[in-house]
Parts: sequence; structure tokens; C-alpha cells
Amino acid sequence: MLAVFAEALREFGRLVPEDQQRRYEMVASELEQEAAKEQPDRGWVRSLLERGKNLLVGAPANLQHLAQVAKIGFDLYGQGLA
Repeated sequence: MLAVFAEALREFGRLVPEDQQRRYEMVASELEQEAAKEQPDRGWVRSLLERGKNLLVGAPANLQHLAQVAKIGFDLYGQGLA
């Protein structure tokens, strides 16, 4: 499931201005690295999800609804890590 969030963040990043895309890619890559582990570090995953959500907060106006949906997914997944 974590890999799905990583790919969603990566795809979202392709929709933002080019100068912002690298930040989305970095968080997505780090999420994928954790997803590939047998036992992902829960604290680090929560931190990465929070970083992803913070990126989505600054989404362009035309992507705000999509960003809201993604943030809800990140929140729900993060609650399961508690």
C-alpha cells in the first residue's frame, strides 16, 4: 500500500510546475524505499507521509481538490501506523 502512495505522490508531482517536481520525486522515492523493506521504519514513514502532505498543501489552485483527496489517504494510512 505504501508503494501506491509513493506513486500517487510522484504522479501528482508531474502536474505541478517543473521547479517543484523534484521535491515530490524525492519524497516518493523515499517512500518506495521504505515500502521495499520487510519492516519499514514506522516513524520514518510517518515523517515521509507528513512531508508529502506538506507538499500537497502548497499545490496549485487548479489541483487543490486532488491534493485534498491525496492528503486524506495519507492521513488514513498514517493513523494505521500509530
